[in-house]
Amino acid sequence: MGEDLKNTSRLLHELERLTFAGEAGDFGIVLDDSQLSGEEAEAIRLLNIAIEKYRYSVGSDLQKHKLAKERMAETLTHREHLISTGNRAAEILLSTVDDININAALMSSMEVVGRSTGVDRVQIWCNEVIKGELYFKKEYEWSSDAGKVISSAPVGMKYPYRDRPGWGNLFLSGGYINNPLADLSLNDQKFLGAFDVKSIVLIPLFLQNQFWGFFGLIDCRNERYFAEDEINILRSISLMLASAVNRSMQAAKIRDANEHTKLLLDAMPLCCHLWDRSLNMFDFNEANYRFFQIDNREEFMTHYFDLSPEYQPDGTKSAASFPVTSAANSCSFITVGSSL
Repeated sequence: MGEDLKNTSRLLHELERLTFAGEAGDFGIVLDDSQLSGEEAEAIRLLNIAIEKYRYSVGSDLQKHKLAKERMAETLTHREHLISTGNRAAEILLSTVDDININAALMSSMEVVGRSTGVDRVQIWCNEVIKGELYFKKEYEWSSDAGKVISSAPVGMKYPYRDRPGWGNLFLSGGYINNPLADLSLNDQKFLGAFDVKSIVLIPLFLQNQFWGFFGLIDCRNERYFAEDEINILRSISLMLASAVNRSMQAAKIRDANEHTKLLLDAMPLCCHLWDRSLNMFDFNEANYRFFQIDNREEFMTHYFDLSPEYQPDGTKSAASFPVTSAANSCSFITVGSSL
């Protein structure tokens, strides 16, 4: 009896080793009851109960440890997947060589983000001031197959920030929304519920330190949260997308300005020519076709100097009437010419 009790410590240590090795099954102290007094038998019974509790406790801790490791591995997998998604989106945008085709690249990049995160809508909203009041306007949206059959605000739709109490101040402070619909205010639940939103992520966008708009992920089927490290990765992805959108918008404004300038020049009754600093003509207005009686653009630009007399009315040679400009200056001048 005494020798068996002395082995209890060794047995407990062996139990701990086997349990952590995943090999512990039935384990306890078995003695011949006929050699024990009542008190000794009770002590052994209580010790076996303690051993069983200890075994269960260690096993439970091991299970928790295993689940924690699995969750950590899953989190790392999600993070790596998001990083890969960001890289893929960047590749798509960087492969676009001109701003005219940027819209297709943006939609492809948003689709990559949407399918990677398993959401039903990916949205980009930009800010716009209307009569002194700040609005948010939907510029782009990608929808999954499920998202396409669910109602959504159309692209171009605008809402004032005053109708979404708290959003403006939250976004200006760098905060974001990452909630199932049920966790939002009743006001937001009513607004977003009309579009079958189950969960939503809204991340503010800042370009050149200016509050530009926000990026949205919408799940129409599941209630969920995104982990903080996932939000941080999505911040980087959304900023890249917003920069591309802003570049496209600025390029569109430049194209519009050029078209308007062209319309104004073509409306002039006078001939106007545009030259680069090496005195190569690169454009002219419609009046040249009428005045010089030409119908071929390339022919006119090639033979322009053939249309100029040797001397201008002021006595200077035509070739010398073209001033030389520095890189920082521009100039205008008048010459006389004739038709072909």
